[in-house]
Amino acid sequence: MPQRLKTLCRYPSCRRPTRNRYCEAHVGYVNRDAYKRRGTCAERGYDSAWYKLAALRRRLDFGLCQDCRKQGFLTVAKIVDHIFPIYVRPDWRLELSNTQVLCGPCHRTKTSNDLRMYGHRTGRPTLQQIANRQRASAIERPPRDDEPTGWLG
Repeated sequence: MPQRLKTLCRYPSCRRPTRNRYCEAHVGYVNRDAYKRRGTCAERGYDSAWYKLAALRRRLDFGLCQDCRKQGFLTVAKIVDHIFPIYVRPDWRLELSNTQVLCGPCHRTKTSNDLRMYGHRTGRPTLQQIANRQRASAIERPPRDDEPTGWLG
């Protein structure tokens, strides 16, 4: 049987030729199970109940990005986002009033703002981020009013 052609090792900045994905020097360094550390969708809080809630939120928001809508644009979007992240308010994980539909660019912006404000879910938060989490935990009602307001509100 013919051998595979040699390609460069896919480890960052390694230029050694190999017939496999990584050269012999880097096979041990590569963690092929990195996705397992993150947890499955269900372990992170995205189970069948979440998917039903997300479908309802998309219908209520007419599939339009809410941040773009506030700025006067109509952008079709599919991402359903928690306004307060699950790791900040786990009790509002399935609260319809804590969700919104966002387009990709708006979701990336919001996620980076959440990371700055509350820190990462697995990281060590700063004192300011801990204070922000405590303020968010003290809020009594979810941020959105779920009353239907018409097509463009």
